Amino acid sequence: MSIFTNIHNLFTGKGGQMFTYWDTLQKKLKPGINIRNWTILKGYLGDSFQLSHVDQNEIVIQSPKAKSLQRISRDEFEKIAEIWPAYKAGCVQRQQIREMTFHSKYILSILHWLDEIIK
Repeated sequence: MSIFTNIHNLFTGKGGQMFTYWDTLQKKLKPGINIRNWTILKGYLGDSFQLSHVDQNEIVIQSPKAKSLQRISRDEFEKIAEIWPAYKAGCVQRQQIREMTFHSKYILSILHWLDEIIK
């Protein structure tokens, strides 16, 4: 089952009302949560990052290897979320995603984390 099937099931409320993807992320991603870095080819990479803040417009990440806080816009995140199933199926390579965003490792790791908690 894909993350989007899971997300659709998770977001569909009583009466068929559909909640937004970003609203659910705001509910699930809480400041202080540690998320391990993950890729489809290597799995967990050993290091992790911490969620600092999430609001209507962005996710803010604190990573021990980054010199400053990493800010991921809602648009940037949703652009990668759209191709998440293709990435998991091996149809989109990480390099292609890196060309779309500087924050690929954070976004892919958050999507994987969300996939795991929705199972």
